[in-house]
Amino acid sequence: MVHAPTTPPLVTDRTDDDIAHGARLVDAAGRALPLEATSVTADAKGGLARVVLRQTFANRDRTPVHVHYLLPLPADGAVSGFSFLIGDNRVVGQIDTKQRAQARYDEALIEGRTAALLAQTRSSVFRQAVGNIPPETRIEVEIVVDQPLRWLADDPSGGAWEWRFPTVVGPRYLGHPGRIPDPQDVQVAVSASALAARMTMSLAVRDALAEGRGVESPSHRWSPTTETGSGSPMRKRADSTETSWCDGRSPPPSQD
Repeated sequence: MVHAPTTPPLVTDRTDDDIAHGARLVDAAGRALPLEATSVTADAKGGLARVVLRQTFANRDRTPVHVHYLLPLPADGAVSGFSFLIGDNRVVGQIDTKQRAQARYDEALIEGRTAALLAQTRSSVFRQAVGNIPPETRIEVEIVVDQPLRWLADDPSGGAWEWRFPTVVGPRYLGHPGRIPDPQDVQVAVSASALAARMTMSLAVRDALAEGRGVESPSHRWSPTTETGSGSPMRKRADSTETSWCDGRSPPPSQD
């Protein structure tokens, strides 16, 4: 969560050790594709932020793999771009109906091509599938989200924009069997210990900040830098070593 004071303007066959909980990608056979890097880059101006989420996984096996996992995205955002990079080849996604998109994905796998599918299961939860990942290959998944900022009128400076971006798919209340028609789309495990993967975040504020104020965050430690002179846009960067996505913590269960 970031405050910027400014002038007003999952895997089906899973075990306890092979859970796709945001820091690892696991195929249906239980083989893990460790997460090597995660970054969130945001560019904010005029109450809107364009956010780019990048995740890099590595298939160290000697055979192709098919994987799927859950990832969180802001409920108030709109996915405006989706692509993945294998070697020097970038594949750009297209928006389609769920049935047609699934059919195109299945057809690509049958033909032996690498393909990816991003589908929304809840307002803030998406299911990502990547098929036919080549052996001993790294894959970078990139998702672009356009997200409105929240205006805090009661901020001491006279007003501030707030940016929040989810970093964990938390446990959800499922109730008795049959209450939720698709529990497999929301079930996640919580890591009992810290994970090796870490996430970096960077934010560029393109608006003039209120006099004497800077970008503030109650949840992350920021290393501020200024791109140009006084009154010009400022860029802040943080190495998010305490994000819940990466250290295994989670928020209280949601009933959504």
